[in-house]
Amino acid sequence: MTDLDLEGVSAEKRESAEKELRSILRMFFGSEDPESIKSLIIAEDFASKVHNLSPRGEERKYNPVHGYGVAIAKTIPILEDNTLKFHIIIDGKICGTWMPEQYLWRLGIIGHELLHVHNDLWRSKTEGISWLFTEPSKKYERLYELAWIIWGEYFCEKSLGEAFFTTAKELGGHVTFDATLGRLETLKEHLVSLRSYLAENIRKFRKCKYTAEDILSTNGQRVLGILMLLAYVYPISEFDPLISDKVSEIENTDGYREFISKTWPTIHNILRRIYEEKDYDKAKQLLNQVASEIDKTLVICGLEIKDTEKGWWLEVHDI
Repeated sequence: MTDLDLEGVSAEKRESAEKELRSILRMFFGSEDPESIKSLIIAEDFASKVHNLSPRGEERKYNPVHGYGVAIAKTIPILEDNTLKFHIIIDGKICGTWMPEQYLWRLGIIGHELLHVHNDLWRSKTEGISWLFTEPSKKYERLYELAWIIWGEYFCEKSLGEAFFTTAKELGGHVTFDATLGRLETLKEHLVSLRSYLAENIRKFRKCKYTAEDILSTNGQRVLGILMLLAYVYPISEFDPLISDKVSEIENTDGYREFISKTWPTIHNILRRIYEEKDYDKAKQLLNQVASEIDKTLVICGLEIKDTEKGWWLEVHDI
């Protein structure tokens, strides 16, 4: 049975919150108690809850701040009696007031995580589950994982966006993708400043002020964050004219044209094809192509990662 932990919900709203969450589970899984969902948690302390439920061996406290935004939800896989299940954790400080007018917003947040579960179950049917519990050791293993992460965000955003857009149209209304507009602002800021950001950190590396790990955590994460943001906004631009216009502005920035335009169109076309075909065997092959495009993007941005016998080697090039 799916456990509901509502510690982060206002006490007077917990009964209605439980009914709503059971309804959302039924919407996405056909059951109020899907076997694959171990727990759905509205957390009072989001970061601590994620840390406590994460696999053993993670010593650092979970940091919800990423290169592409701040996480307010997290899906964590577990093995229980040899069966793959998931904890889903939502930040109660964001939605714990449980106001009726915020229903669609909550549905988007929770639905996004439930779609991640569907995607991971889809992958696990062919690849098994070891990838969920082990860290990649080689360059292309890591790039392949990044390709799956980018695909997962594209899949979740497009699935929900299409559903909201279609329903609003049928009802004669309109849906505004506020979160997507916010991501577009962040994306534009990152792209406008991309050359100066990359160059400054490369200079610090040349002056021995940065280690290889430092420049990967700055320049590498900035580039990957941009690719993640693109995976969030492009699926919405495919059917929303306002978002499409904003994306055109993004494509006209110097940062996009110089560093991203040579690879992102290929990545985007592959993601659209996977979404349309939903053929796992083809998806695996296509996501290996996405991994190669991610690698090319990093090289364009001055970071060339190479495998060694016991780890990896980074060559930093001027841009």
